Amino acid sequence: YTAQPNFGQVVFDSAPPAGVNNVEICYKAAAEESKSKIVGCRYGAVFNNRLFLYGNPDYPNYLFHSELADGIPTGEYFTDTGYHVFEKEVRSVAPCFGRLLIFCEDGSYFTYPELKTDTLGNTYTSFPLYELNGDKGSLLWGNAPSMGNTPVTLCPDGFNKWVSTEIADERNALVFIII
Repeated sequence: YTAQPNFGQVVFDSAPPAGVNNVEICYKAAAEESKSKIVGCRYGAVFNNRLFLYGNPDYPNYLFHSELADGIPTGEYFTDTGYHVFEKEVRSVAPCFGRLLIFCEDGSYFTYPELKTDTLGNTYTSFPLYELNGDKGSLLWGNAPSMGNTPVTLCPDGFNKWVSTEIADERNALVFIII
């Protein structure tokens, strides 16, 4: 075989021998760069058997998530594609109502596990990103505290409780203490 790692290609000179149904191709990433992205994170939360990490000063707009290793949850396995990048730095996260709420300074988002099937028929878990509120988020860093299973953030207008509604907009954030 000939490997061209810069292009993500492996070309076989001949087909695998009879009886071999699959071929496993492994690669090694630039370990130190990948490792520093993860170990540099200051905050984390567990959601859907995954570890979500954020708060790396060198990657402030990133939210990383771990993957399953052989179907088992682990906080030691992070892929090169297991992250989201936001326009602003991630300030806080909070599991809530089967969703993971993600707060930037002046905006909030959510994600949840969604099963996807690739072109080869393999099923995997994806975490799509959706906007929750374009104006409110969190002024504080670290995991959002909760009151009665309801996340609370500090916004310019005061403390807000994030409640479940049928409409994903500013009605999710209810001011309960005005500053």
